[in-house]
Formats: sequence, structure tokens, C-alpha cells
Amino acid sequence: MSESKKDKAEVAAIFNSYHEEFMLTNHLCPEQQKAFNAIVDCRTSQLGGHINTCNQCAHKQQAYNSWHNRHCLPIAIGTSF
Repeated sequence: MSESKKDKAEVAAIFNSYHEEFMLTNHLCPEQQKAFNAIVDCRTSQLGGHINTCNQCAHKQQAYNSWHNRHCLPIAIGTSF
């Protein structure tokens, strides 16, 4: 059985859900804090966005920009884009 998109948890969503609780009981060094923030901000309006257009049907889909670093995990999009 394959997982639906709604069933998949993204790291950024987990970080956002538990951020306050985690920070109350843990300390991050500056490098860890930078990585944490990069993961949370990646592919959000914080970094702006653009429109992807399908080459076959011209369907348009908004996409948010990433940091383009190793902390931003790739998100697969349709091969038509």
C-alpha cells in the first residue's frame, strides 16, 4: 500500500510543530540553529516563489524557492515540469 501525500511527514512540519517545546529543553549551537532555520524556511513564502508550467498541458502550479543547500531536501515534481 502506498502512502498518500497527506500521510507523509516533512521534517520542516515536525520542526514547526515541536519548535517551542524542543527549544525549552535543548540548546543548539550556532551551526545547528542555522541548519534548523534553513529547514523551517525552505520552500516557504520566506524565500519567495515562482510558477511552474507544465510543458504538455500548460497547467500552472505555484512553487516556493529553496535555500539550495544540503539542508533543503528535494521535493519531486511531475516529470512534465
